[in-house]
Amino acid sequence: MTKKHFHEIICSNCDSSFWINDAYSYFNNKQVCSNCKTEIRTGNNGINEQILIYIKRKASVRAIKMVKDARKCSMRAAKKQVKAVAKENNIKINTDVTPVLNFFLRIIISGLLGLAVVGIGSIWYPNLQKIAAPIVCQGEFNIKTVEKKTTKSEGERSYGAVIEATCDDEDISRETFYASVGIYAIIIFILLTVRRIFKK
Repeated sequence: MTKKHFHEIICSNCDSSFWINDAYSYFNNKQVCSNCKTEIRTGNNGINEQILIYIKRKASVRAIKMVKDARKCSMRAAKKQVKAVAKENNIKINTDVTPVLNFFLRIIISGLLGLAVVGIGSIWYPNLQKIAAPIVCQGEFNIKTVEKKTTKSEGERSYGAVIEATCDDEDISRETFYASVGIYAIIIFILLTVRRIFKK
């Protein structure tokens, strides 16, 4: 068993630490520091005490993992408890792995959602792509659904439909699609960022 499966317990009296691998059992039994023989708090108060020690040491992610195992709860519930302890003690924490990683995750999610909005939404409402008109067209902009056909030996058969965008009768469907995806992705990214700010 590697160290990542263990949790560090720190004595609030002598500041010595030791590692445990069963946080649930540990916090549900009486415990004594092996160094100074002081009783270590257990139960929910003991968990909160350890959370406070962790977040003071800038180890909020480790605190969340410890709470999750100690309470056998969801990651969300563990995160909520860590944030509550931090708030009670007026400590500002960042429970994300890194702000940079979170930023790039929002970019990827926004891009995928933007693609879904345009790619799927345009099937029912082609005018969704009109948002790109000011970027891709300086003239007369039109957008419509066109039935796509192919010639077979037994005759002409319909096999789908495409969104056709034109600017002064020039086909700009591809440019309109990509510009629309980009615009919606930016809007979604802004909304996700604002939501994250207010959630704090």
